[in-house]
Amino acid sequence: MVLAKDATFELMDAVMTTRNAACLAEFSLSPLFNRQWPSVYEALQDSRPDRKKLMMLYLQQLEQQVPATEHVLVAIDTRGHGGDQRLKH
Repeated sequence: MVLAKDATFELMDAVMTTRNAACLAEFSLSPLFNRQWPSVYEALQDSRPDRKKLMMLYLQQLEQQVPATEHVLVAIDTRGHGGDQRLKH
C-alpha cells in the first residue's frame, strides 16, 4: 500500500503541474511522476479514500465555515461512474 500512496502523491503533483492533458495517461509524462503510465490508473484504483472519514472531514469543514444560523444543502450524485449513466430526457 505504501507504493500506491507514493504513486498517488506523485500523480497529484503531476495533475497540479500539468497545464493541458488530453487523457489521464498523459500525467505519466510529467517529470514528477516517476512511474510508467499504467501506474496512473493503479494509483487511482488502489488508494481510494475512506468515504465515511472523508464525509466527516467535509462536514467538520462546513461547520467551521458556515454560521450556525444558515442552512447548507449538499447534493451528492450517488450513481455509479461506469458506463453511460447520463440521464435521458
